[in-house]
Amino acid sequence: MINFIQIGANVGNNANDIIWRLARENDWGGILVEPFPKTFGLLQENYADMENLFFENVAIMPYVGEVDLHHSPTFLNECQQASTSKG
Repeated sequence: MINFIQIGANVGNNANDIIWRLARENDWGGILVEPFPKTFGLLQENYADMENLFFENVAIMPYVGEVDLHHSPTFLNECQQASTSKG
């Protein structure tokens, strides 16, 4: 059962991520989406002890194609936002 979809899941285990806490407390199943490969790997590791989760390493955009994403690699767990050079 899918209880949530989280777009821009980051690494999952930070104090500002309410899904991290609620998914664990309620044994929720869900879909976690994170576009950055390194962050995505950490997200999967941080949720490795939970079942019923699906992970997607994609960006959600209003068109089909590829785009360069920009972010600060020094803030992996700080709820940062990605930006694109295409609008």
